[in-house]
Amino acid sequence: MDPWEVDRQRWGKRIADQRHAPRTPQSMARRILERVEVDHSPLKVVVGTKAGPIGQPWLTVLIDYYSRMIVGFCLGFDPPSYAVLMESLRHAILPKTTVASTYPSVKGSWPCFGIPEMIVCDRGADFTSNDLENAAFQLGVVLNFNPPRTPHMKGCVESFFGGLNDQLISALPGRTFRSWEKRADYNADDGPLLPYDSLLEIIHVYLVDVYAQSKHPTIPQTRIEVWQDSAAEYPPFLPGSPEDLIVLLSKRAERTLSTRGIELGGMFYISDDLMALRADLAANNLGSDRMTVRYNPWNLGSIRVLNPINGAYLRANAVDQTLEGMTEFQWKVLKRAVRERFDSPDYQMSLAEGRNVIRDIADSTMKKPSKRRRTKAARFLGESRSANMDDATATPEIVEASAASDTASEILTEPEAVTTQPADADTDCEFDDLDLDDWEVDTTST
Repeated sequence: MDPWEVDRQRWGKRIADQRHAPRTPQSMARRILERVEVDHSPLKVVVGTKAGPIGQPWLTVLIDYYSRMIVGFCLGFDPPSYAVLMESLRHAILPKTTVASTYPSVKGSWPCFGIPEMIVCDRGADFTSNDLENAAFQLGVVLNFNPPRTPHMKGCVESFFGGLNDQLISALPGRTFRSWEKRADYNADDGPLLPYDSLLEIIHVYLVDVYAQSKHPTIPQTRIEVWQDSAAEYPPFLPGSPEDLIVLLSKRAERTLSTRGIELGGMFYISDDLMALRADLAANNLGSDRMTVRYNPWNLGSIRVLNPINGAYLRANAVDQTLEGMTEFQWKVLKRAVRERFDSPDYQMSLAEGRNVIRDIADSTMKKPSKRRRTKAARFLGESRSANMDDATATPEIVEASAASDTASEILTEPEAVTTQPADADTDCEFDDLDLDDWEVDTTST
């Protein structure tokens, strides 16, 4: 019988067409950054602390099709969203000059940087958002959306995740399995577990010293040699400054400029330049006070407001300085907790005190048996963007399990756990007053 007809009867026409479609080698890119593929995937490993397991982190990766080099990534407990994609793009575009100083275990260099010409992705909600469309337009990047149920059209990033789980993650403590047959009676939560910071360093070692130095699948050179040869002929482009890149990648919103400044998410932002802009709008008979606002979901301490007169962005700082360094997720959790628990006349709490209480609760929840609660607590404590080279300060020591192996895929013993120490809060609030099940907040922009 015809093999196509057999598969059509068994699995359907779509599966039969995929299995029997003619496959020919295609040259989809002639230089680096001409085609960059991006995708998210949960890693097949459970990370934790001495208190217990936290959960499986998400990994977002951008891979260059021509050289097969990883140009940027983001590792954390935040689910796929534009905020995670923004951090991945920022990490991919900027040079990785601090990798060696931040992670002493990394011996090689990571030369990948530059603005991609095309980004290939699926049709997830984060990829089809208006924020990504605006950022791509500002950077001059073409977005190429694959048809539904066609993962083979971005096979480079899909195969990378498979190789990462098989070659690296499978040798780490706390690994999980793809099927219950292979898992048998093994439970990854029983430990030993790898701390989050150690996993982050291991991934850096694997990408720079192992993956980049391995042979290119179609060219008789290593991946890093292909990148360097192409970069010498086609130098990558960079934005004017890292600050400009943050503005271009930030989320976009429309807000009204009033005498109190700009209101965003229940907090006001104001500056002298913003008030001067309001006077200039009145002097030029521009009656509309509707402004285009850009804000960084990883730091709500300041925003950028577009000046409609000259097209420049003005900086405005938050009235409450406590927002400096606070993420959008932390702010929404805190705002909800303060509104539900601390807005009574008998118990008033400032924003700073409320943040300390929530942080204490999150730190205490890391010791509870529910993995779902521990994952949310880790997300609130900020363990979701340590791929940011500028914010990394220290890394734990990684202990080798075998002297015969010098790659990052060797089995590691459990290093000293790194825990976040909460700020002291002089308050009568009990930890049980707040439940992390209430932390399901709307993460869409308002």
